[in-house]
Amino acid sequence: FITANPEQYVKHIQSDKHEKAPVRIIYHDNNRADAFLKALQKISQIDTTANILVLGRNRHDIDCILTPEIKLDEYGNIHYAQFSQMNILYKTVHQSKGLERDYVILISGENARNGFPNKMENDRLLDLLLGDKSSFEFSEERRLFYVALTRTRSIVFILCNKQSPSDFVKEIEEKVKIENPELLQRNHADYFCPRCK
Repeated sequence: FITANPEQYVKHIQSDKHEKAPVRIIYHDNNRADAFLKALQKISQIDTTANILVLGRNRHDIDCILTPEIKLDEYGNIHYAQFSQMNILYKTVHQSKGLERDYVILISGENARNGFPNKMENDRLLDLLLGDKSSFEFSEERRLFYVALTRTRSIVFILCNKQSPSDFVKEIEEKVKIENPELLQRNHADYFCPRCK
């Protein structure tokens, strides 16, 4: 994924640890809280005391999964009574650099203005400070997505709206495990305009 950018330095890394399906996608119908619960259930089937890192592209991405049952404290810890034995921490992908946890849940798998890749333009003054941009489209966003995928020691779950998947998710979709492929089955009604049918 990362070397799709020809400007990226190529490294060949071997690990003694091998996971059969380390990247898994959970599609949802615009209900990230429900998809988040499914990811936690999948993890609890493997390890009921897992250390989990929940990643968002932006600081407020977590807001869409918070409910009266799922709470976030001031330190970024997520509290959910149903999974109270798990240690669940929320960070942005930028904040996660250098961190590693048993499992990762990336909640920003959408093609949105502030999703992956982030479509918001930098301030011109910031561009002057950062220097020349890469000629490869979304090269920095690609590196950031790669950081998110590599924060896990075992499995990363990507939550993705089936109506608007990230370009990056579409790029890796055929090479990873899809946890709920039945959700991608289209009905004929999906192709019709909802207004005029």
